[in-house]
Parts: sequence; C-alpha cells; structure tokens
Amino acid sequence: LRREEEEKEEEEERRRREAERQRTEDEADEEDRRRREAEQERAMGEQAARRQEEGERRREQVDEDERRREEEQAGPPAEADATEAMVDREGEAAQRAVQEVILRVSKATPETFDDLRAELEEVQQQHLAAMGPKADHVSKEAQRVLAETQKRIDDMKREEEMREHQVTLAQLVRPLGSPAPPQEIWDHVQETDAVMPGCKGASLAAAMEAARREDWPFAAYLAARTFKDEEKAGRDGAKALAAADERALNEMWWEMEPIVVEGVRGFDGLDAGKVLESWHLAPPRPATKKDPAVFAPKKAPKQPKDDITKVALDRRRASELRKLLSPATSHTFDPSLFRGALCGKLTFGGRYHVLAYPLMGDPNKVLLRPARRPVLPHVLLQTWGECLAGQCAKAGQWSFLRTLLGAGVPCPDLTQEFGGLCGSHPGVRRRWIQDLAAMEGEPTSLLTLAAAAPDEQAVVSVVDALQEAGELVDLQSIRAADGKPLLDALAKDGKWEAILRILKEGSKPNPWLGIGPVAEFVNSPFVAKAPPLVLEELREFARDEERFGVRARNVVEYFTRKLRGEMMDDRAIPIGYSKRDGVLQDRSGKIRILAVESRLSCVANAGVTALAFVSITEQDLDDCVKAVDSEKPALQVDLDGKLACTRDPSQEGCWLPVQCPATVVQAQLTSTTTSKREESRIRLPRGHHPWPYLASTTTRICVITQCCSEPLPDVIVHVNGRRGGASA
Repeated sequence: LRREEEEKEEEEERRRREAERQRTEDEADEEDRRRREAEQERAMGEQAARRQEEGERRREQVDEDERRREEEQAGPPAEADATEAMVDREGEAAQRAVQEVILRVSKATPETFDDLRAELEEVQQQHLAAMGPKADHVSKEAQRVLAETQKRIDDMKREEEMREHQVTLAQLVRPLGSPAPPQEIWDHVQETDAVMPGCKGASLAAAMEAARREDWPFAAYLAARTFKDEEKAGRDGAKALAAADERALNEMWWEMEPIVVEGVRGFDGLDAGKVLESWHLAPPRPATKKDPAVFAPKKAPKQPKDDITKVALDRRRASELRKLLSPATSHTFDPSLFRGALCGKLTFGGRYHVLAYPLMGDPNKVLLRPARRPVLPHVLLQTWGECLAGQCAKAGQWSFLRTLLGAGVPCPDLTQEFGGLCGSHPGVRRRWIQDLAAMEGEPTSLLTLAAAAPDEQAVVSVVDALQEAGELVDLQSIRAADGKPLLDALAKDGKWEAILRILKEGSKPNPWLGIGPVAEFVNSPFVAKAPPLVLEELREFARDEERFGVRARNVVEYFTRKLRGEMMDDRAIPIGYSKRDGVLQDRSGKIRILAVESRLSCVANAGVTALAFVSITEQDLDDCVKAVDSEKPALQVDLDGKLACTRDPSQEGCWLPVQCPATVVQAQLTSTTTSKREESRIRLPRGHHPWPYLASTTTRICVITQCCSEPLPDVIVHVNGRRGGASA
C-alpha cells in the first residue's frame, strides 16, 4: 500500500509540475496577448484622436466661412458693432489657440509632455488678455487636462519602470550564464518590489521546494518576495521565513512510522512519554515490580487480546495526526479520520514510545512510535531542513544563509531541529530529542557544517552571518563532525584564515563569540604545521590571553575565579555580558549583577561553600554600588529569606553574588494554580549576621625599575599559577 501510495503521489507530483509549467507558459502567452492588444488600442486611440482633431478643424473652417458670408450679406456694420465683433473674434481665436494646445497636451507621450506643458503655459500667458472673461474657464480646463495627463504619464512611467525591473529580475534569476548572488536578488526585490514574469504566487513552501530542487536563484527570489509581501501586509517577514516547512515535517513523520493501535481500553502503562514492550498490550494482570522506564515482568506475559488491531495509516491520515499533536496548529479532531482505514493484526515484538494516550480523547486508541535507532534515515535528516535557513546550511548555501540572517531571520538551532515533531508533551519531546541527538553524524551547529565544507570561506561566511545576526556562540561547546574541538579540526585542515578570523572576534571587548583557552590550542600538535606568520599571530593571541586572562564561560565561573583570588580583567567577562558602572548586565539590560563578589560571615566556619546569586531590588543594587565605591566593608542588605540560585541568573532583575555555606541555600517546592516549581532561598541560622561583607585588599606590591627605581604600575602578579593582581 505504501508503494502504491508513493507511486500515486509521484504521478500526481509529475502531473502537478507539468500543469504548473503549462500554466506558466499560458500566463506568459496571455501577457503577450494583452500587451499586443493594449498597443493596438493605443494606436487606434491615437488615430481616432487625429480624425477628431481634423474634423474639428474642418467644422471651425466651415463656421468661419459661414460667418464671413453672413457679414458680407449684412453689409458694413456700425463702428461700435464692428469693434465689438472684432474683440469677439480675437477672443475666440485666442481661445481656439489655447484649446488646440490643450488637445495636444491630452495626447502627449512621456517624451513630448514637458515640451507641450511649457508651450501651453506660454500660449496661456500670450492670450490671457485676449480671452477676456473666458480666461478663467480655459485656465481651469488646462489645469484639469495637465493633471490627468500627468497622472497618465506617471502611470506609464511606472509600468515601464516595472517592466524594466522585471526584465532585470529575470536576468538575475534566469541568466544565460552564472546566476546572480542571493543578496543581489534579495536587494533587487526589496528595493523595486518586482515580480518575476509568469510567477504570481510566492510562499515559503514554494521557496523550500525550489531549494530542494537546488534551484537556489529562484528560491532566493521566492524568499525575498514572501518577505516583501509579509512586510507590506503589516506582518513580520522574518518570522514567516523562519516557520517550519510542512512537507519536511510530514516527510519526517512518515519515515518515523507512527502507529495507531486500537482496542487498548483498560490497559496500564500507556502514559505519554513512557517506553514499553509490545507485550504490554495485554489484559491487566496482578501488579508486579516495574522499572520506571521499561515495564519488565517477572513472568511471561499473557497473550494479547484478539481485538487489538493496528490501524493502517496513509500519508493523509498520518499528516492529520501530526498536525493534531502540534501545539502551533489549531486543528480539531475529525471523528471520521479513521473511517474506512484498513485494520490488521498487531505484530508483537520490539519496544515502542507512547506519543499520545488517550488519542484525541478516545481511550480505545493509542499513538506509538518504534523505539529504534536511528529513528530517521541519515540521508533524509542530513539533506532536509526544518526551515529555509536550515535547508541552506545543510546544502552549503552560505551566502543565501547570510542573506536570510541579515534580514532578521532567526539563526536555526540544529540541536532542536524537528524537536517538536512528536508534540509538546515534555516526556515525549525529551525522548525524541535524545534519539535525534544520538544519530551519528548529526550536526550540532552551523559552524560544524561550515567546518566540514572544503572551502574555508564557508566558515568565514558563517562567522560574518552570526555576527550580523547578533547571535551568541560558545565555541567550547561546538565539536566538529569527527568529535574534535572546532579549532583543532580547522587547524588539521589548514584553514588558517578562518582560525584567525575566529580568534580576532573572540578577543574583542564584549565579544559575541567565546573561544576558550587559546594557549591550549596554540600548543596542540595541529598548530605546529601552521605557516610562520600565522604561527606568530597565534602566539600573540596566547600572550594576550596570558596578560588579560581566559574569558569565563559563564557568570558562575567568573565569580568563582574571583573568589579564589584571581584578578579578572574586563576581557574575562563571559560573552553576552558587559560591565558598566560596577554592574554586569546582559544584552537586554534586564539581568543586572553586582560586579563585586561578597561573602557571608559564616563562611569561615563552613565546610562546604557555594556561590549563590541572591535576588535584590533595584534600590538595594544602587546602595551596593555606592558602598563599593566608598570602600565600605559590608553591604547593608538583609539576605535572609531572599530568593537565590546557584546557576547563572535567568530571571529578570537584580542579583548579588555571595559566597555562603552550602547549607543555607535551601530548596523548596512552590505550587501555583497551574503548575509546581522548585525555588531556593537563603535561610540563615540564628545568630548569624545577614549582611554580606566585601573582600578587602591585604597586600600591595610595588614593582620598580633596576636603573632608576621608578614604579611600574599594572604589572601582572601571579599567585599559585593564578593572576592574583597588579602592581600599584
């Protein structure tokens, strides 16, 4: 059945593509026909206008001849009548002269409009006095014709300009030679709002289809067009391009082989997120000791009931099931979803993960997936991306990826890719992500993919893209495809330009890229083969690290090293944080930590100590900063009963780093109307002072020159292998 369904889908896909190609050709022919008809109508209009103008001149000539005959028959008029008649004739002649120019202005082309407008203004000025009381009427008529003609000319220019933009876009996307870079296509669409001839529909799904066909210029156009349309509609274009591709999700879901089992009412061990053996689908039996993950019986299980059946899922039903599990969709359960589906006997054997029970409120059905590894085909997972940015990364289209990230599209997290495929249940999601991470060769970051590319410019492009996107990257947590640290893998492949670029970015103040200890990398055997100039630059980075210290990976490490007596320079502040006015704050400025460590008085007698971050108010933080500036020995903040954490603070607010006995940080379970969570608070024993005190300087070292005994300030002093301070 699956093979027939796949053959049917391939035939429908081929027919759809053929119909799409035929529709594109028909649209192009229709557009050419409309253009020819428009040109014919324009020519016929100009010809009719010329005939009308000729007829008006003939009528005016006939009227003039008739008037002359009447004057000759009436005889010589009186002197007053003759003067009045002469004035009327001059006014009519002036009016006709202006109206002739107005008529020509109404038929002007973009090339002749400016000259005819100047001529009309000149004729109006010349015959203004002669027209008399009719001057106002003629002037209003001239202004009306000028405005209408100007609008028509502007529309013609816009249409011509749009046609030129379309031609340029077609040359960029479908050139005779090499296609244009994605950034150039993107910029052209965003600046000109051009539409590809014969392509009226643009969407993320169409862009993903073009990307999977490796038609990257057309995919770049479709992505740019989708972004532009979303922005014009008042929506977030970057968010639209970051959405998951439905076809990719459906394909992964189908390859995972979901199973719907019917007839399980009354069975135990079917909670979502559980792992069970197939023989658990048996009638209830007396309770036995069970493993928390896999229910292993002490005796052979009973044979399952005959009415337990497996529902045969086709692609349509499987897709509907996936959408029902997804929290991002608003699909409702259709009771007729399984109507007409074939049912067969369930073949028992193997292990399964429970995805949903009861299935859409039906306690008689359960949704399972095989607990096998690998859970998906390697080729499919390595070539299909969940979103457009992920597809570009897996295909090695780094310039396109940089274009997307530069437009505000979020950087894809490959460690969480397809993580929501099995739904949002915490247990189900956790097991599914674990199975995905266990797949051999699964990339964990964009830099891992770029490092595996043969061209080192791929790494440079990804570094530039991540920097422009404002992403925070910890290089120490990234491994190459062979499991080596990323810098070692790059050095092994001789990609020295990429290594130097990474080290330069990681050595800047307040960097976005954490590089880890440089000295260890410089002393690795992979660096011994570096060119002499590169090796000298690497050693200079190592010397800077020795002078300023290794950057801390997180806030806990930063203050732990300070409490051990190490002098932490501003270059040792962890990535994502900056120091300002004695306070460490993250990029958003919503998490603020006092930059000076403190201790509780009971630490001296404590066996095991811990570093805790205590939540304080904004006013308390300001008072602590003032106390540090005035070199007061203690901070007048009562810590007893305050909220605390032993990891990097993740909640918004102000925090005070304090070294305290591990026993005073006590965890407790708090309950709300919707959930339960664990939080820690400081609980001081009776008789202990609740104020933390600051560490004071006990030793001052002065370094002087041997020649003139001049003091040398800021000389680094090491104590027990740590940077203990600087000379006064």
